[in-house]
Amino acid sequence: MFIASGPAFRHGATLSTFENVSMYPLLAQLIGIAPEANQGNLSDTSAALAH
Repeated sequence: MFIASGPAFRHGATLSTFENVSMYPLLAQLIGIAPEANQGNLSDTSAALAH
């Protein structure tokens, strides 16, 4: 289960199931750093971002 709240996230967004490794690129995006090479994919969680 993934629950997020705050100005970076769209209210009421629902995501499909995603692997935990996709949390790393999401967290890197939120704090404004470039992630190192990894097996996660920001596209798995980007629908929840407020842009």
